[in-house]
Amino acid sequence: MLLDRYGGTLSPVNYECGATGVSVLATHGLVLTRSCAGNGVYEITVRAAYPEPEAVIALTVPLNNAASFWRPGVRGSVPLAPDWHGDVSVSLANSAPLGCLLDVDDNCLLGFAFSLAVRESTLQYGVDEEHGLFVIFLRFHMNVDDQERLLVVDTAATLTLIDAGRRLARFVRGDRELMPIPASACEPVFSTWYARLQDIDAEYLLDEADGMVSLGCRSVFVDDGWQEQAHGRGYAGCGDWVADPAKFPDLRATIRKLHGKGLAVVLWIAPLLVGERSRTWHDVAAQDPIYLPGKDLDVHVLDPRRAVNRARLAATCRRLMDDYGVDGLKIDFLDQASRYQGTPAPHTDTGDLNDVGEAMLALLDEIRGTMYEGRVESPIVEFRSPYVNPVLGSYANVLRASDCPSDAIANRCGVMDARIVADGRIVDSDMMLWNIAAQPAACAQQIMSAFFGVPQLSVSPSLIPSLQRNVCVRLLNLWKDCRRAILGGQLTAGSQALSYPVVNAVGDDMQVTGVYTQNVVVDVDAQIVHRLVLLNATDSCVSTVRVHGLDYGRSLHMVSSDAAGSRERQTVIDVTSGTMLVDVLVEPFGVLDVTW
Repeated sequence: MLLDRYGGTLSPVNYECGATGVSVLATHGLVLTRSCAGNGVYEITVRAAYPEPEAVIALTVPLNNAASFWRPGVRGSVPLAPDWHGDVSVSLANSAPLGCLLDVDDNCLLGFAFSLAVRESTLQYGVDEEHGLFVIFLRFHMNVDDQERLLVVDTAATLTLIDAGRRLARFVRGDRELMPIPASACEPVFSTWYARLQDIDAEYLLDEADGMVSLGCRSVFVDDGWQEQAHGRGYAGCGDWVADPAKFPDLRATIRKLHGKGLAVVLWIAPLLVGERSRTWHDVAAQDPIYLPGKDLDVHVLDPRRAVNRARLAATCRRLMDDYGVDGLKIDFLDQASRYQGTPAPHTDTGDLNDVGEAMLALLDEIRGTMYEGRVESPIVEFRSPYVNPVLGSYANVLRASDCPSDAIANRCGVMDARIVADGRIVDSDMMLWNIAAQPAACAQQIMSAFFGVPQLSVSPSLIPSLQRNVCVRLLNLWKDCRRAILGGQLTAGSQALSYPVVNAVGDDMQVTGVYTQNVVVDVDAQIVHRLVLLNATDSCVSTVRVHGLDYGRSLHMVSSDAAGSRERQTVIDVTSGTMLVDVLVEPFGVLDVTW
C-alpha cells in the first residue's frame, strides 16, 4: 500500500545488491551515494539537492521467509505487521532509527540504521500485500547543508539479530563515548516500586536492609514515594524533589546507614514532570506546559527547549546528589518530551532551542556535567525503555527493561532487546514480582527469565517465605558466579519471534544457557569453555546436552539440582567420543552444572 501511495514521488537508487533483492528508493530532492562497508553491508550518504517539505527513503525486500521485524524499545508489537498499521515517531527519547527484518532463526534479511538519531523522524514499515514485499519508509526533514548516513545490512552479511543489531546500534551511536560503569551497577538490585509502591519510609528501608543484603542485593533503588506529596496515583505533587519529612526526617542519614549495610542507593526522579500541587508550579505556570490528564497522570511536562528549564532540571539532579549523598539517579519519563514535537518553539531566552531532540541532548549534557562534577566514580544513571536510543549511552550507564510486572516472558524479551541496542552498557531486568504464597518455582521462573541482565527484585525480603528465600539466595549467588560471562561474554539467542526460547552467554571459560522451552538440545564447544551452567526454566524433567570437541580419557562431571540447590544428583560420564549427546535429569526450574 505504501509504495502505491507514494507513487511517482520516489526514484530508485543504484544499490547494486546482487541477488538479495533489496531496493532503495528516495524522493527526488535527495542525493544518495552508496559505498560498500563489507560483504552485505552498505553505507549510503544522504544529501539534499534542494529543500523538500518532507524527505523520504524507502527500503524494500521480497518477503521470502520473513518471520518478524525487530526494532528497539517496543513491547507487544505484532511480529510482522501490515504496512498500513500506522506511523511511528522516533527520536532521541523514543526508540531509535534502526531495525531488522528476520527469519524464524533470527537471521537478518534486511537491517537499517539512520544517523539522524537526535531530531525526530517518522518510521513506517510492514508487509506490502499488493507487491509481496516488506517495506520500510523513513520520513524526515533535511536542510540543503545537512548530511546524514544510512547503513543497510542484507542477507549477504549472514548476520544474526544480535550481531546485526549491535552493528546498527554502534553506527547510530557513532564516536560518542559511553558513560563509565561503576562496580555497583553490576550487582543485583532491590527496588521499592512493586514491593511497596509509594508506601515507603526510612523505617521500611532500614528494617529491610539486612534482608536485601542476605538475598544478594548490593544496591537499593528508592522509587517514587520518597518525595513530598507522593501519595496516591498520579503525579500532581511532582516538581519540588525534596524528601517528605514525614517519611524521611533525615534522608541523608538514612542513606548513610544503608551505605553502612553495603548498599548503594539510587533515587527515582522524573525531572520533566511538574504538578499543580508543587511549589515549583508557581514558577513555571506562565509557560503553560503541556498537561497530561487522568488520575494516573494529572501532571504537566516541562518544555526542554527552554534554557531556563534545562538549567533548573540539571541543578535539581545535582542537588539530589549533594544533599542526600546518593550514588545515582533513576531518571524517568524522558519520553514525554516528545509531546512538544511539532509545537511552536519558545523564544523567550537566547538559549532556547527549536528542536525537541536537540533540546533533550542539551539537557542531558547539562545533567551529566553537573552529576560528574567533583566525583571520583561515575554515578549510576538508569534509563528505561522506550528511551533506548544508542546515543543515550553517553548519559546513562544502565538501561532497564520496560515495565512488565510478574510477566517473566516479557521481562526476558525486554532484557534481550535492550542488550542488543545497549552494547557497552548494563541492562537491568524489570523489577521482579511474584506471589509469596506460591511454590518456590514461581520466583525461580522470574529470576531465570531475568538472568541475562542484572536482576532487580521487588518483593519485600521480610515477606519472602523460607523456601522462596532459599531459591533467591541460590540463584542470585549463581548469577554472581556467572556474572562475567553474562555481562561481558558473547551473547547468542534463539528466535526473537518466539520470545528467545534459548539464550547463551559464553565467556570466562564457561557457557551459561537459559532454556525456556522444552525439547531443546543445548550445544557446547569443549574447546572453548570447560563449564556449562544450564538453567532449566521449564516444567520438563530432562535436559539434553551435546558437547563437542571433547578429548578422550576425560570425564563429564554433572551436578543437577533444584532451584534452591538443596537436592543434588551427581553423575560422572566417561568420554567415549569427541561429541557426546547426554540426556540428564534436571528438576523443573532446576540447574545443571557440567565440567570436563
